[in-house]
Amino acid sequence: NGTTIAANAFMRGTSAATQTEDPVVLAMGLRHDFTIEGYMYVKTLKHVDSNADTIIAFSGVNGTGDWIWNLTEPTKDSNTRNVVVTIRSGNKVANNGVVATIDDNEILGGWHHYALVFNFDVDGNNSLWTFCLDGVNRGSQLMKKHESNANVQEDRFALGGVNSSAHKVFDAKFAFWRVSNEALSSNAMLCHRT
Repeated sequence: NGTTIAANAFMRGTSAATQTEDPVVLAMGLRHDFTIEGYMYVKTLKHVDSNADTIIAFSGVNGTGDWIWNLTEPTKDSNTRNVVVTIRSGNKVANNGVVATIDDNEILGGWHHYALVFNFDVDGNNSLWTFCLDGVNRGSQLMKKHESNANVQEDRFALGGVNSSAHKVFDAKFAFWRVSNEALSSNAMLCHRT
């Protein structure tokens, strides 16, 4: 029945040193294709006065290209969540990082498959972030591609909530999550395998 998420439920690497030999951490450095996918059972979603909301995953600490995948409520009591990719410094994701918008009732009270796909080079100049829910593409946004010599932080990758005053921890369970070093198409995702 899944694992209940607590602070930093899964982490590779540390904030103290660059983990350049760890393939999982390297894949998250915004210089390569990757897909993060798995199943999540969301028990409750809180309404907040600020848009700081629940983190699904993040990579890096304070370097250029650190990113955070989270759900934010655009306005209090809207009963919708923006699926947001925030880049802490460096090139930003278009549309203020909002990749898709989903209704709370689409994800509450049941197991659903979530996937975040990063395609490093879609046209020579841009990268593309795509969010899929239950194998259906719900939205994509471009981001100017990070150059290979950019100071991209490659020190840790975490799945699950962050234990800080700025962000809440998910009231959810995770199961069967995987990280791939490819930008997977929907038909290659776990939700389409038997």
